[in-house]
Amino acid sequence: MQTLVQNNMVVGVIPPASYSTEASIIHTGAITRYVSLKNYRKATFILNVGACSDATVQFALYQSKAPGTAPSNSSISTTALAMTRFWTNNASPDGVFVRTAAASSVMAVNSTNNCTYIVDVDAAALTVASSYDCVALACVSGTVTGTAFFSANVILSHPRYAKDALPAANV
Repeated sequence: MQTLVQNNMVVGVIPPASYSTEASIIHTGAITRYVSLKNYRKATFILNVGACSDATVQFALYQSKAPGTAPSNSSISTTALAMTRFWTNNASPDGVFVRTAAASSVMAVNSTNNCTYIVDVDAAALTVASSYDCVALACVSGTVTGTAFFSANVILSHPRYAKDALPAANV
């Protein structure tokens, strides 16, 4: 029986860090690099929130034609990607994940400490007519009055071609 990492590509996209201002989260910090879905059918972003009692932020999905570049780079063509729902355990003291509607295509991260937010992206949701095949998660707005701790990983799953070695993530 194969394990999660044998069947899927797991990529760290926001290293664990402390953010103390809105600018540090929105413009430089809590923004993943674009991950290519050329060789995968699904991306699952997992946002881990540590101490966050002094922050309320919102994350959105973006699609692009090129992997690697962060959504804040104005030299690359990007567009928002609709988000209808996400999963979180922020309201559950026993860690149970609850499906939550995304208001206006954003994932609202409230001031609950030590919780996780998960959002799935199907490659079929990307705008193929515009040659978009990459996706990123980015903090788009927020308020920080103290310090907030974030990190994120993405699991690329359902490889397009069966192989012994998984295709590169192209981040």
